[in-house]
This record gives sequence, C-alpha cells and structure tokens, in this order.
Amino acid sequence: MKQTTIMVAVENVLEAQKLCHILDSKGFKVLDLNNFCENSFNTDTDLNPDLLILDVVFKDEKPFAGIVEELKAKNSVPLIFLSSGSTDLYLSKPDLMNTYGYLIKPVDPQELIYTVKMALYKHRMEKALRESEERYRLLVENADDPLAVVNYQGQFLMANKSANRFFGLNPQELVGRKMGDIFPPDYAQRQMDNIRLVIDTNQGITLEEETVIMDEKRWFSTNLQPIPNFSGKSPAVQLIARDITENKKTENYLLESRNFLTGVLDDMLTFVAVLKPNGEVVFVNNTPLALINSTLEEVQGAMFPDLKWWTLTPQLRQSIQQDIELCARGETIKEELQIYTKNGPLWIEYSMHPIYDQEGKLQYLVPEGRDISSQKKIEDNLIAEKSKLRTITENAPFGLVLIDAEGNYLYVNPKFEEISGYSLEDVPHGKEWFKKAYPDPETRHTAISTWIEDFEGSKPGDKASRIFPITSKDGKTKIIYFVPVHLENGEYLMTLEDITKQMEVERALKGSEKKFRTLAQTAMDAIIITDDEGVVIFSNRSLERIFDYSEEDIRGQPVDILIPERYQADFAGQMELPQSKPDNGSGKVFESYGLRKDGSEFPLEMSLNTWQMEGKCYTTVILRDITRRKLNEFKMKMKEDIFQLMARNIEEVFWMVDPLNGQLLYMSPSYQKIWGSSISKLYQNPRSWIDTVHPDDQKKFIHHIYGSLEINDLTRIKSLECRLELPDGTTRWIRIRSFPVINENKQIYRRVGLAKDITYQKTGRE
Repeated sequence: MKQTTIMVAVENVLEAQKLCHILDSKGFKVLDLNNFCENSFNTDTDLNPDLLILDVVFKDEKPFAGIVEELKAKNSVPLIFLSSGSTDLYLSKPDLMNTYGYLIKPVDPQELIYTVKMALYKHRMEKALRESEERYRLLVENADDPLAVVNYQGQFLMANKSANRFFGLNPQELVGRKMGDIFPPDYAQRQMDNIRLVIDTNQGITLEEETVIMDEKRWFSTNLQPIPNFSGKSPAVQLIARDITENKKTENYLLESRNFLTGVLDDMLTFVAVLKPNGEVVFVNNTPLALINSTLEEVQGAMFPDLKWWTLTPQLRQSIQQDIELCARGETIKEELQIYTKNGPLWIEYSMHPIYDQEGKLQYLVPEGRDISSQKKIEDNLIAEKSKLRTITENAPFGLVLIDAEGNYLYVNPKFEEISGYSLEDVPHGKEWFKKAYPDPETRHTAISTWIEDFEGSKPGDKASRIFPITSKDGKTKIIYFVPVHLENGEYLMTLEDITKQMEVERALKGSEKKFRTLAQTAMDAIIITDDEGVVIFSNRSLERIFDYSEEDIRGQPVDILIPERYQADFAGQMELPQSKPDNGSGKVFESYGLRKDGSEFPLEMSLNTWQMEGKCYTTVILRDITRRKLNEFKMKMKEDIFQLMARNIEEVFWMVDPLNGQLLYMSPSYQKIWGSSISKLYQNPRSWIDTVHPDDQKKFIHHIYGSLEINDLTRIKSLECRLELPDGTTRWIRIRSFPVINENKQIYRRVGLAKDITYQKTGRE
C-alpha cells in the first residue's frame, strides 16, 4: 500500500519539527515545505503530496502561496491551515470553505492526527463521489433508452445521445426545444398535462401510448419522475421512454396463440406451425396447407424440412434443418424466404422461436410466415431496417443493472426494483443477488455456473441471453429474461424483463393432451383410455409396473385382456352402463381381479369415467392394485379374531375404556362370572360395574381405571385390591391392574385393565 505523504509549512522551525515527528510516528511520510522553498522548489518535480499543512501566515507569502496553488491545481491536494488562534485576521470565509480543517498552535498531537485523518477521509469521499457521478453520467449518456429532463413549460433541459439519435437530431439539438416541436399536437398536450401533474404532485407515473415519430406510428412506455430542483433551476421531470412497439406485437401474437386452441388459426392468412424439438410436425394451420394442396393429417408426424414448401432448392431445405437445430438450442430465427407453392414461388417473412415450460425445458418450436410478395420489391430496404430494429428492441431490457469486474452492483434502475423487489442496498454484490434471487442451493449453483460459462473468455460486446426463474423480495417466483452484455471497460450491463405472464400464457396454450399425459404418466395408478368398442388407445407407465404390459403391448387390444376370464362378464356389464348413460355412469368404483402378463392374478379396484368428444364415446379406466390393502384387512381380521378368542377364554376380566369421556369400550365375557351380572345390563347402565365396588374402595377404583384428576397423587399404582358387593349380598375380593395406551402423539387415548378374583386368597373361601 502506498504511504501517505504530508507536506508541512510552519513559521516556527521547532513547531515544524514537532509536527513532522508526530506525523512520522504515525506512519506518514512527511516533507517540510520550508526546505523545498530554500532549495528553489519547482512544482514540476515528481513530488505528489496527499495533504498540505500550511501556516496561515504563509497563506499570501511568496513562494508558499504559489506553491500551494500549483499543487492544489495540479493534484487537487487537500489543505489544512495552522494558526496561532487569531484565524479571523488571516482567513476569509472563502478560505475556510475551501479548507479541510485548521489547527491551533501549539498543536495537540491527538487533535493533529484526528484532523489529518478526517481531512484525508473527506478528500477520498469527495473523490469517490466525483467518480460515481461521472460513472452515472456516462451510464445515462450511453443508455439505450431515450432519456431527457423537461421543465414545467415542456422545454427539454437535457437529453442523452439515444434521445437525440431517436429523433434524427445531432447531439444536444434536442435541448432547448419544446414538446410541441417534436411530437404531434395531441400527444404533446397529453405529455404536458402528465409532466405538470408529476411536478405538482411530486409523484412519478408510467404511461403507455401510441404516437408518431418520424412519420411512423410507434408505441412507447414513458416513465416520468419528479426532479424538485434541477441544476438550481425550477422543478422538472426526468423522462425515460422505451419503444414497446415490438412488445405490443408480441401481445398480439399471444392473443392469436390463445385463439389457436379454438380453431382461429385455421382461418388466419399467416403461416403458423408447431413442431417438436426434433422438427416433427405437430400442427400446421390451413393457409400454408392450401398452398401445397395438403391436409393436416397428411403432414402431421412428418419432418418439417421434408414438406413441399422447402423444395425450391436443396440449400433451402438444408437451411430449414439448420434453423430447427439452432432454435432447439434457444435461438430465435428471423429471415425472409422464397417458398414453393402450387401457384409458383412466394416470398414470406419467416421466423421460428422456442417455447419453454415453467422449468425452462424446451417443449416446442413455432415457425411463422407472412406473405410479403406484393411488397417485397418496393419495401425491401425498409423491411431490412425494420428487421434490424426489431432484433434490437426484442432484446431491449426493462430492468437494468451495472456490474463491475469484481461483481459489485454499481447501479440498478427503478424497473429492476419493481421486477425483483430488491434495491441496491439489498444486493450490493453478485453474491447477495444470487443468495436472494436463488435461495435453493442447487438452482443458485446452476445460475452462477451459467453466468461464468457465458462470459469466460468473452470480449467486449459479447452477450448471452438466458431465461431463469428468480425469487423476488416478496417471495414470489418470477420468470425473467436476462441479457448481460460485456462492456469495453470490463464492466457488465445486465438487462432483465419479467416474462412470467407470457410464460403462463404459453403454458396455458399447451394442448389438453399434453396436460393429461403429464398427469397420467406420473400417476401411481394404472390409467387406460378405451374407445366405444373397449379397445385400448392409451395407457400410462404405471400399467407396465402393475400388469407388466408396455403401452405398445396393450394399445389396440381389448381392455378385458387385463381381467381373468371368470370375471370378464361382470366387468363387461360394468363397462356397458357408463357408455349407455355417460352422465350416470362416470366415477363408478368397484372391486374385481386383475390378470398380469405372466398369468398371475391380484385384487383390483377400478374406477370408470366416460366422456364424449366429436360424437364418439371414450372411457377412462383407473386401476389400482389393492393387494396390500386386502392383506392388511386380512391381518386386522386375524388380530380381531385372536383378540376375541383370548378375551372369551381367560378367567380374568378384561376391559377397555376411553379416559377422556369415561366411556366403556369393551368388557370380556368373564365379567358375568366375577361381577355376578350380565354384560348386556352393564352396557345398559355403564356405571353399574363401579356401583358394585364397596363404597370405601370406589374412589381409588375409579382413579386407578380412569386416572381421575380428583386425586392429586398421580403416582402410578401397579395393582389395586378392592371389594365387590354382589347383587346376591355376598362380598368378593378382586385385584385389578390398569395400563395406559399411548398414541403416536405420546398421549393417553385408551386405558385397558384386568381384574382377577382373589376372594379365596383373602378369606379362604370360594
């Protein structure tokens, strides 16, 4: 680290030596200006001090004053004055305003070091602020979006390069003009009303409007923010305009895509197709099919480059194949092509773009085409320019982040905060951004690795667009389109656009077949669909797991191949009812037996749902292997039978009670022998078995069985002896034991007990 150099010029030599000694002891490099002046010091030398300490008496003396001014002008060196206490005699108010502090002689060492450190800190902060302001100025000046400052009268006070370039003006030609000089009157007046509203209310607004720029209709998203005092002048607004014409076109495309599901695409005059990632045709609308006298059924399942449109030249077919490969890797294709039709060659404006699911997995490729033959010759140049502009605007960002080479976030714009919810204070560095935006460690690792891979060895101007989901500050998941660009100075400009709604629309537009297959293939139960003749037309993967039949094995086979022969008649009857009365038969559940491919049988639960499409009846059959359930039922029945057998054959009385409500849940048959009363009477009067206990023993009997809270001493009693007064007047002694039954929540939810007749042991008689 460079040692800080301090130059001192003090009238008193001893005082100067003292200052030098103090500063030197604190690690500063000290130069005595007196010595340099005596040796005809020249400011053109390599001397470059970081701080000046100047005796106030030298302020206006030569050569000190000249040297100080030269150093300040040459290096912006901060200055501390040293005075004997009568500062006002030597220093004017401007002097005090321009200094970084002053000291009173004799100088206190601690005060000296404190003042020096504060002066150096203040100087560094001012320097950093100037550098930050310069960086911000460059950011604004070089921003892609037109940016300007407009006052209450509609006059442009400042405009960046993009604003001047957008209106076809030379740099700074826009400054001084008014809204009415640039825009049509109606649009200019609306903008003036909005500008004055922002200034009057001190509240920013964002608007979307259509206007005419250079004789062309364009859509703009305009953000107006108040500036209370611009450069010491009257209030003004900061105006940032974004050309969203292409976004409006995208919205129109999404509307058209929605209509695709209802058949509107078939009536469109444009060329629209849907392909699998390998180029296999899923759908083509009627307009391009009519050009080659084909139907959807004829081209569905074929490879897109093999269709007639691309047979003009081998190179054209090869180009379409390359487009499919590039688009499958995430690129968007846009070009003009000449295709084959039954009426001769036709020029189309052609594009192809990828469609992703919510997890970012490629699902489809969507080629589009528009007939431009009639305007090809007269609009060739104009279309080329529009194509370039469209390419730029499609990559144009909404959010904006400036990042230095070390990953520090230097600036984020308001749209970034609106999209992500994070301010610059929340994400001052890439580490904080990745932690907050990607809380899942695996997703975060993927995002960081992708960033590093995209820009490892990159050159200025290189960019790599990516689509990633992020977690915003409010905890919501958003799908973001990122475009980071490597700048000349080593920094990165990253733009981001929230495309969550667009992706939701695209996901919603996927066919019901895709949704069904996704759900069906992940279901644990076997799912098959049969036609009205009971022939299988679809099965999921669970069918193979349960029955050992693959989808290829079972498709085209009668569904009763899965049912043992002796149950097929009953199964056929179950199938006939919902097909004859679809509204009454859907959702019916019944049990039968299944037949695996190897001939083994197993218990089965089936659910039938019948539905109609295009006048045909179909049945969805859901089959569940209930072998484990039946086994568990058998085990429970066995346990119950064993319990009943034991309870009926042991001499001791066995009971079970609910400790929460005191309800008697079970009493074994031995009760009648010991208590002298029938179980039926006990269930009619559940308290009768307690009333039979001797009055002196009842309280401890109840506590032992039910755990009564009336007894404070809850010490567990292993067994209890008490007397019974039987209906025939005799007394019988019993020994009882009660045990708690604990559930999975570690709570007592049952108490069970045993009672044994011990009359003989107590009295010597039966």
